[in-house]
Amino acid sequence: MPPDWIRREARLKEFFFERRVLIAVGILALAFTLFLLLWYAYQVMLVTFAGLLLAVFLHGVGVFIQQKLGLGYSLSLALVLLAGLLILAGLFVLIAPTLGEQVDEITTEVPKAWQEIRQSLQKTNLGRLVLREGQEAIPRQREIWSTLAGAFSTTLGAIGNLLIILFIGVYLAANPGAYMRGLCALIPRHRQKRFTSVVNEIGNSLWSWVLGRLFAMGVITILTLVGLWLIGVRLALALSLSAGVLNFIPYIGPLASAIPALLIAIPQGLKTVVWVGVLYSAIQGIESYLLTPMVDKRAVSLPPALTITTQVLFGSVAGILGLALATPMTAVAVILVERLYVEDALGKAKDEERKDEG
Repeated sequence: MPPDWIRREARLKEFFFERRVLIAVGILALAFTLFLLLWYAYQVMLVTFAGLLLAVFLHGVGVFIQQKLGLGYSLSLALVLLAGLLILAGLFVLIAPTLGEQVDEITTEVPKAWQEIRQSLQKTNLGRLVLREGQEAIPRQREIWSTLAGAFSTTLGAIGNLLIILFIGVYLAANPGAYMRGLCALIPRHRQKRFTSVVNEIGNSLWSWVLGRLFAMGVITILTLVGLWLIGVRLALALSLSAGVLNFIPYIGPLASAIPALLIAIPQGLKTVVWVGVLYSAIQGIESYLLTPMVDKRAVSLPPALTITTQVLFGSVAGILGLALATPMTAVAVILVERLYVEDALGKAKDEERKDEG
């Protein structure tokens, strides 16, 4: 018969082993549930997460104003929302009239430019072949109407999602403590402190990522504005702002922002179009190989290979919204795995990991 202290030690080891197993099983069950939600309702999850990102931004700016001006949090948040509305209204008043005139000019000049290109192609056998193949590839009238109907439906869906994101972000930012208390109520009392710590770390990581993206968007906006101004392209301010905003979407955003710039440059001649293409290509290179790696490394500490893989995965499954939110969602997943699985379930701290690696 072993002594009591040996039996107590054995029971204690068994208890900690069972605890780790239960934590691991719980995390796997949670991961499986999240996978099912992402698979069957990924659009809802992405819209909700986008609203969470907006809430993190609004809350962060509101707290900053509260600390600097000594105002209440509610008043600070109201000032943030009012400033956002005023900025949007000012941009609309400033850009809309000129943009309308430019669209009319584009609709006139683009057919002329196409006619010139067509006449040049008809002078060679290869050009005539290209024109013939292109004519056969043009969709029929029924297909055009079907495409337009699909585009209209997609636009309405995007507007609806944007409104949902806005409401989620504002409501979460208005009273984050209430939602945090509701989540803590679902957690055992002895784990609430740990849960709060992990959630705060996730919030800080998302805040850092948002600031990093805003910095990158600002740099892209300034570079585009200066470049278009030097080239002499009209609507440089509107085009640079669209380039900065669309830069939020990796890969596709910069390409989409170049299209209106190239169209607006058409009336100013082929040389201007070429220079605009060179400008956007150079800025895309700066963004892809300098700004984004620097921002992701400082903000969320994600390996580049992991970032690219998740962007491709989310983009192929969930489209543009998934591509835009792939990096912050991956950052959240990495924090959850490190804190809840590596440290809690496996019992490894960072110091122990360094010893194992050494």
